[in-house]
Amino acid sequence: MSAQEIIAYACIVGVCVAIGMLFRRNDTEPVPACERRSEDAAPWRFLPGVFRLAYPLLNALDHAGLGKDMMLPGSPKAQMLQRLIVTGALYPLTPQLVACAQIVYGVLAAGVAALTALGMGCGAQGICLSALFAGWMGWMLPSTAVQGSADRRRTELVRCLPFAIDLIGAGMRAGSNFGDSVRFYVTQGGGGALTDEFARLMKQVQLGLSLSAALEEMAQRVDSKEFTGFISSVIHSLETGAALVDTLNLQGSEMRRVRFNIAEQKAARAPSLMILPIAVFIMPSVFIMVFTPVYLRMQASGMGSMFNN
Repeated sequence: MSAQEIIAYACIVGVCVAIGMLFRRNDTEPVPACERRSEDAAPWRFLPGVFRLAYPLLNALDHAGLGKDMMLPGSPKAQMLQRLIVTGALYPLTPQLVACAQIVYGVLAAGVAALTALGMGCGAQGICLSALFAGWMGWMLPSTAVQGSADRRRTELVRCLPFAIDLIGAGMRAGSNFGDSVRFYVTQGGGGALTDEFARLMKQVQLGLSLSAALEEMAQRVDSKEFTGFISSVIHSLETGAALVDTLNLQGSEMRRVRFNIAEQKAARAPSLMILPIAVFIMPSVFIMVFTPVYLRMQASGMGSMFNN
């Protein structure tokens, strides 16, 4: 085995190991997002693997000013990333750290792809194309991870909302006010992203913020039209003095319908998502199992000579 082949195989194995570490699940006990602090010993341990793996390097690059050079504070891109970070509860993360991660993974992916192409004996054009494509993939990886974390948390919040509405409504029908019912849900809700959001809501109210303002901030953090509609209905009932229990009943039914629609959309996407695995893994195996005995019988009967012509 030549040195170039050894380099190529080593790069491929390293890429596979790196991908496994990037998407490795964090099994540490989660801490509610509202209780995380920047002075914690390792606040980055709650981040996705893309940032958790290289956070010390990213932090050093950000302190050196690279993040501000690549991502100006207040720019539209920075504002969009900041909204996604807030929605995904990735509080130790900043848009500048995301920019540093894009540079690090872009350069790393381009270098690995160039070495792999060189080890496989590709020409200069193939090496450049491989490096450009891999660099673009590495550049997009951090922002894609942030977007994915925000989407997953937003979906979890909407999915858990009907149960929360039912539990809060049950507390209000038992004679409690809205604040006490929310506290009851925070203590008995079983944890999760929605429990964290309601716990943060009650902390803001305890610090002197009005309930309506705290609810509006909660809707801005979640950044979901379904959640915003629920919050708007609750605020309207609180300000006009309408029966909040009836509003919660209506919103609970609406959120269950939304949750059912989300499940239907995911089920409708399943056939299209299965096309690629079927075409790549299942269909070749089926063809091999079906046509291999036919080919062997043709070879044994002497008809195989036609394939050699």
